[in-house]
Amino acid sequence: MHGIKDKLKLKFKQLPIVRWVVVLTFWSIICGWTVYKVFDAYEPVKIAGLVFFCIGMTVFALCFLAGLVLLIKMIIDGIKALPDKRRFSAGVERKRNKKLSEKKPGKKIRVGFYVDAGQFFSTYADLYDSLKNDDRFETVMVTAPEMYKNEVYSNDAPEFLEKLGIPYVNLYENGSFKKLSSLNLDYCFYNRHYLARQPKQVSFLEARKDCRICYIAYALCPQTGQVESTLCNFTEMRGFDYLFAENRLMADIYEKYKMRIEGVNTKILPVGSPKFAYAMKHADKSASHDKKYVQSILYTPRWRFSENTSSFFLMKDYFFRLAEENKDIEYVFRPHPLMKQNVIETIGEEFWNEFADSFNKYENASMDTELDYMDSFSRASVLVSDVSTMMFEFATTGKPVIYMYRREILNAFGKEAAKGYYVCSSPDEVDRVLKDLRNGKDEKAELRQEIAHSLYNYGDADPSEQIKNILLNGTEE
Repeated sequence: MHGIKDKLKLKFKQLPIVRWVVVLTFWSIICGWTVYKVFDAYEPVKIAGLVFFCIGMTVFALCFLAGLVLLIKMIIDGIKALPDKRRFSAGVERKRNKKLSEKKPGKKIRVGFYVDAGQFFSTYADLYDSLKNDDRFETVMVTAPEMYKNEVYSNDAPEFLEKLGIPYVNLYENGSFKKLSSLNLDYCFYNRHYLARQPKQVSFLEARKDCRICYIAYALCPQTGQVESTLCNFTEMRGFDYLFAENRLMADIYEKYKMRIEGVNTKILPVGSPKFAYAMKHADKSASHDKKYVQSILYTPRWRFSENTSSFFLMKDYFFRLAEENKDIEYVFRPHPLMKQNVIETIGEEFWNEFADSFNKYENASMDTELDYMDSFSRASVLVSDVSTMMFEFATTGKPVIYMYRREILNAFGKEAAKGYYVCSSPDEVDRVLKDLRNGKDEKAELRQEIAHSLYNYGDADPSEQIKNILLNGTEE
């Protein structure tokens, strides 16, 4: 009951309008009744007082009912949360600790990697390779489709993994989900924390009853606001035992959000990003595979337009014009997986189809919709991007980045990384930078290397090696 009282107080403090309604209602009742009783001889004033009193009592009754509904909702939510609390009970901790401590010497540690979309495989591709080639580990790639409001979504992960020749276990067969616990894992890695889209049988909150849950974020969080609060939502992320952060700056951001939720025991460890390590190792750092182009431009705009951070409408015509006027320049447009859907919903399908068809007019312009973007990274000599993970991941290749500035939105990590980028806010500014780069003028090359070293260099051990040691020891020490 004490917790419910605290929540009601918090709601009251968080909503200034509620405070004003309560204060005005109180004074309406007091003043209205006083006027009604005192000014007995003045009928109009007496009526006005009665009106104020009745309005105050009506508002009071509505507030009382709203408060009662809120209280009932909190009690129901508390009852619903009881199974969730059991997932974090001392009994669960003892069971998991006993399982790890009883591991027989020489017996391999079973590590699962949960992937529900092929495009996110790169999140832990480097770590998967490292563990697979280590005799002390047994790796299991696990897949199942997303499910939202009882609708099962399509899953491209099996096809993607088959192309790479990676064996996997599909936990969705014949219209039903199998429990992830049936795989008897010691650790399981997830790269997304959206519980609303994870079927209960394979969700990390359910899986943590039987194994330790590790998290490597599918997307970097370089900006403040809604995106940051969504990617750092410890209401859900408290289900992770280990959260492996890209660097100390990102670890501090995670810690800030972790402190807002009581009782979170997630260990946040700044070991580096296997995703960035994968990009460093696999993306060709040369200017372009196809030497017939003097410059290959990769453009990755923000998919959501409502945030005023997308340069799509500002830049789309410029790049087509650039491709038309310069046959020795390659233009590759890589949309976010949700961009097509967002354009269709906000503008219309006809607009998107017309835009997509425009690429057919140019030999040196294309739209890249492949799940694996490493080929695009390798081909590109420069990236033009809005605020996104792609911008920071591409920077690990050492090649120049043009950041399309729309408004002040970067957090501490984003600001530090962006010091090595060319910041532009118009097609003309982008055009000048691209011309300079074609002429061999790259003023930020040295600074870019220094920042990459400070943000993406982790000493003698690379991120996957550090994570491997943590799994072996069962603790960050």
